[in-house]
Amino acid sequence: MTKRAQVARNRTSLRTHVGEWAHRRFELDHNQVILPGKIALRLNGLLQNSSGWRRWYYNGSSRGALSLRVNPWKNTTVIANYENGQINSHVTRPLNAFDALALWQASSSATLNDAAWTTANRATGINRNTAVKNIYITPGSGAAPFVVTTKNVTNFRLSESTYDDLNLAADLRAGLSMVPASQIPFRISTFGPGAWRDTNFDRVITTFKQRLAPNLTLELAYNRERSKQWVKAPVNNSVLFTGDPNTVIPDPAGGATPVANPNTRALYLESRWVVDRGQTGNDVARASLAWELDLGKTFGRHKLAGMAEHGELSAFRYPGVEILADAARVPIGNAALPENAAIFVFRRHYVVPGNFDTYFVGKGTDDFTVLRVGKTYHNTFINSSVAGVFIDRTVATLLAATQGAFFDSRLVITAGIRGDRIRFDQHSDTRLSANDPDVRAGLAIQNTVKFTAEVVDQTEFKPITSTLGGVFHATKVFSVFYNHANNNAQTPLNARVLPDEKLPPPFDGLSDDAGFMLNLLHGKVFLRATAFQTSQKKSSGGTFAMGLNSSDNNLVAPSTRILATLLAANRITATEHTAHLIGDKANLTGTSDIVNRGYELSAWFNVTKNLTAVVNFCYPKTDRFSVVPEFEGWFERENAYWQRTPGSGALVNSASGLTIDAEAASLQRMMAGVREFYNFGYGERPYKGNVSGRYTMTEGKFRSAFVGSGIRWQGTSALGRAYLGRAPNGNRTFGAT
Repeated sequence: MTKRAQVARNRTSLRTHVGEWAHRRFELDHNQVILPGKIALRLNGLLQNSSGWRRWYYNGSSRGALSLRVNPWKNTTVIANYENGQINSHVTRPLNAFDALALWQASSSATLNDAAWTTANRATGINRNTAVKNIYITPGSGAAPFVVTTKNVTNFRLSESTYDDLNLAADLRAGLSMVPASQIPFRISTFGPGAWRDTNFDRVITTFKQRLAPNLTLELAYNRERSKQWVKAPVNNSVLFTGDPNTVIPDPAGGATPVANPNTRALYLESRWVVDRGQTGNDVARASLAWELDLGKTFGRHKLAGMAEHGELSAFRYPGVEILADAARVPIGNAALPENAAIFVFRRHYVVPGNFDTYFVGKGTDDFTVLRVGKTYHNTFINSSVAGVFIDRTVATLLAATQGAFFDSRLVITAGIRGDRIRFDQHSDTRLSANDPDVRAGLAIQNTVKFTAEVVDQTEFKPITSTLGGVFHATKVFSVFYNHANNNAQTPLNARVLPDEKLPPPFDGLSDDAGFMLNLLHGKVFLRATAFQTSQKKSSGGTFAMGLNSSDNNLVAPSTRILATLLAANRITATEHTAHLIGDKANLTGTSDIVNRGYELSAWFNVTKNLTAVVNFCYPKTDRFSVVPEFEGWFERENAYWQRTPGSGALVNSASGLTIDAEAASLQRMMAGVREFYNFGYGERPYKGNVSGRYTMTEGKFRSAFVGSGIRWQGTSALGRAYLGRAPNGNRTFGAT
């Protein structure tokens, strides 16, 4: 909460923090009384910068806040706060890079040219990449930068080193493996100096508080916040440490004859850079009433509160990719789909072995140009999709809560109920036409995807949540407690679930906790033991989200191929094809039910005035089940649609070579694999504990000086499954977590 002005006295505070890794933090806090007891103004400022233990890491923050308090009458207070700030930091991942060298280096780092490559070379760690892409060779090692454009034709392909023999079956390969720390220490952030995140925010908080009676208070509030975020970084977890086996490369000038490779056998880091920009606006108006009531020892003292709130949030996010475009902002290829993968830019940075300052994947902030067929192209970032979603959320809330203390406070009961009406409005999207003002002004590229003001989908939920609990002090030493509550969590705004790719409903949860407390030695030792269980139904998103459009979970690819097969055979129209596509507007995900249960034990020790200590222990258990229950309804509906014309199941897709029946069967096998993979408690740490203590001097010259220490221990987190191989039907098989 932003600090508020105080009308009692003037006060100024200046604070400086200095720490390791060039940490510098400067704070200003000044409170100025303008009219004693009536009007005051408070100014806060913050400037902070620091680096970190990893090369290239930094974190900076600058903030300013102004608070005005006015007490026009004895029982009336008006407070207005304004805050503005910017936070910028390095973007990185807790890893170095993926190894694409091991087999090639073990095979004496062999070299060859494109025309000489055969599939047998895969056994020596050399694979030929047939992808169409533009590779920007950055000015690493002091060399001049240039751009290579690849194609799947002779003289325009490149070979690359590998970690595995790609002639082996997929289940016999090691797969993605990290580079040993001896080659790239983990203190090196291979994302490099050009990866950054910038956040700007602006907020206003106003409060009107009126005491209507000695035990009755009214509060009115309005909060307004605007935030913007811009991120530029390599694609998540895609940085490869690779060797260059090519003796020749495609002509950077675009000619048909390859040229000598100046970087043969050199090592490099390569990845594709992306951007992510978003904006959020939130306005909330709230009225609350608080009432205290004393009915004596028998019937108790009570606190009652009620609240009405109306909030409107608008949020959008654009993922972006880097491409090449000419001076007229026409892409180098496929102008109708400028986000097409064939015109992506990849950045390749050759390293100086042993000089770890050169071990990064280029600098995404560097601009460059390239000459192709007499035309100059420059790099630019464009919107790649509308998967970030543009949504308006409106929430109307009514809440009532009470706390009552009965029988001279031996029994304390709390209760509350809340009702929400939540409406989500999803905006449409379009491709920019040649007449779009931004296109005509040279600010955007024609056919780039963009959100519109039109609302195309509206979803409404009306969840009711409540809580009821109590504490009973049986004696001065022994107490028991219990609480039961249900809850609802925020829907992920950019997630969609089957069958109709709607927003998932707010997650429905239940929680129960019960236990006892012991107050021993007149408060010198206090123990609390708790047993708990929480559950969440139809949970989606979060740290362990189940994406259904990639890798072994890719429901989108087979279903899209089925529709393409039907379209090619004239069994459906182009409009029907588009209407039945999945995963084309937002992140397709699945839901699941999650249950957490366990025990907690806490002990506080105040043995003397000098010595205090705290001990905590927890044993939680997480179960995950009912994984993607919405699949069956979608599959039954869509399969009936695919099979609606005679013989359609036998139609063959030209790309995969599979019939529609085979593709449909693969979807069912794939879902079985998804359920097997996710059907356990991801993130669970079965044991946790911590101990801390403090000794404080209470007398003499060093009174109030103290020394303390603590230790925390946690069990190993369950973050994955042991991969054992593949079953005959192609599904993955797993072992222990």
